[in-house]
Amino acid sequence: SSDVCSSDLESYAEIIKSGNKLGLFLVPVIRLETDSLIQRTVISLAKLTQCGLCLRLYRSDFDNKRILSDRIKNFLKEQSLDEKAIDILIDFQITDSQCLKLNNLIEQIPNIASWRTLTFASGAFPEDLTECKLGKNDIPRDDWKYWFSQRHSIKLSRIPSFADYTIQNPIYKEATQFYLPSASIRYTLSEKWLIMRGQKGKYVQYLANARLLSQEPEFFGAKFSYGDSYIDDKGKNLKGKPGNATTWLVAGFNHHLVCTVSQ
Repeated sequence: SSDVCSSDLESYAEIIKSGNKLGLFLVPVIRLETDSLIQRTVISLAKLTQCGLCLRLYRSDFDNKRILSDRIKNFLKEQSLDEKAIDILIDFQITDSQCLKLNNLIEQIPNIASWRTLTFASGAFPEDLTECKLGKNDIPRDDWKYWFSQRHSIKLSRIPSFADYTIQNPIYKEATQFYLPSASIRYTLSEKWLIMRGQKGKYVQYLANARLLSQEPEFFGAKFSYGDSYIDDKGKNLKGKPGNATTWLVAGFNHHLVCTVSQ
């Protein structure tokens, strides 16, 4: 969830209440910097639905160890909250060398063992594919590799769950009206992304790239996920409908999620 603005409060409340009636487990997300009125409203909704709350911390929150600890403690006290009902999400967005310092980050959070969940998120997927050549390319999954290299460390007082931004760049930018994407397939492997790069607007190239990808030894197979089934099916019929940027992102998202969960 993105941060809540005051103008969105009424809609936000309606979404949470409607979701609760449908049996959905929707967890409101706020920050320490969130306006006090918004905090009170969102927290009251969380208590009403009994789904708990998520406290999202960005890298700027970790500038001072003592200040962050005190701010979190004051937040809990002022809002009459218990750590056991709160999820901590450390969201660094862009993966960089600072993401290799989980121990330092975790130490700044008070009572680390008491929180309902602890998750660390970042994303290593590039802003676009302009650096990729036509055909097959590899992009390292540094977000996964950085987290995995630290998860067995004896220095970690608590191992955070892994989270990423799938096959998209962490910094969202509104697509322009005339944006024409390349006919490229983004495919997640254990430690890298395999990019089958096509040309802009040449949608028929999705089919050729799908066939090439499905013939790769690293392809997971049509039965692995919906996304893999979609790729396999498209690659079998070079004269069929090629799909579009949205359907190929859906396939890529689905495969990425199943792959990451299986890891």
